[in-house]
Amino acid sequence: MSRVSRLLVVALISASLAVFANGSSVLAIRKVALGVAMADSRNPQTLEDFTTAVGRKPALWTLWSDWGDPASRAFPTDTVTMLKSKGIAPVIMWEPLNPSNQTDCTNWSNAKVLERLQPGYVPPIDHPEYDYYEYVKAWAEAAKASGSTILLRVMHEMNGYWYIWGVGRCSNTYASIKSVWRTIWNIVKGPEGVGATNVKFVWSVTGTNYIGTVWPGDTYVDYIGISAFNWGKNTKPGSFDAWRSMVTAIGKTMSAITNKINSQKPIIIAELGSADKAGCATCKPDWVSTGYPATYKKWSRIKAIVYLNMDLTAQGATDWRLTTPPLTMNRYKVLAGQARFQGLIP
Repeated sequence: MSRVSRLLVVALISASLAVFANGSSVLAIRKVALGVAMADSRNPQTLEDFTTAVGRKPALWTLWSDWGDPASRAFPTDTVTMLKSKGIAPVIMWEPLNPSNQTDCTNWSNAKVLERLQPGYVPPIDHPEYDYYEYVKAWAEAAKASGSTILLRVMHEMNGYWYIWGVGRCSNTYASIKSVWRTIWNIVKGPEGVGATNVKFVWSVTGTNYIGTVWPGDTYVDYIGISAFNWGKNTKPGSFDAWRSMVTAIGKTMSAITNKINSQKPIIIAELGSADKAGCATCKPDWVSTGYPATYKKWSRIKAIVYLNMDLTAQGATDWRLTTPPLTMNRYKVLAGQARFQGLIP
């Protein structure tokens, strides 16, 4: 190598080191999008307050739309438009239920929902809202018109028994769960449907039960979603409600997905949360500050993580909020400032 060549190599190395020193590596960094689920999420002030607390806007923002709720059943056009203006993708939990009567199998079993999803279904005179085909079609048309990328979590956690569309509820079967899912998909974005290709279906499960038997197939899924929680109770180690790391909380469902589903679809941690640990002021903050990097390192298929930043004590769960204790929010803020956790859903 000539002296000129050696000088050129040295110059290139020096320039590369300078780029690294300035914190803008020429090497691509894999980025994970961070999102959050909040109470009163259609209120713009809720988003502003969270953004101020964290120092950055979230990449994903969760909304709820219940088929049987007059206040939320319509597509949330105003909120989605606001989020689009800020570069935030909505995650919409689209729930086929009546929130005021969540045990009403007469009207909300999968068989009944499937019947009402058929074109030409004639609803009762006193319940025109039971025409789910027209409802889903109109909702999908509004979603398409929004022009936003929408992550749609319909029938989430259907492999559990706690929602009316799930395994073990009403007359539901594995086949009926898959049929309702595929029928909704066909209306929203199928070849004879609305064609709302901007709507991304998030098939979301939790735990390990029935995952293979309720999988609708690659065609009908854009993202696989996981709900994972650290209930933080002083129970037998290994129990679902015992204190466990983020990786452990996610890992069992991840393994079940890997072993029982022949799919390479990207994964979103669609709901994540930790309880506080009595007598340990740093346990929950540590859970967050070590868990996100460990999860990032372990699973490259994960494209986004959505934290359930809500107090659900009154609903029989616990206080998942990042502000309990306040140090947890400080740790989350540090993570949100790192380049690897500043991804976006395209």
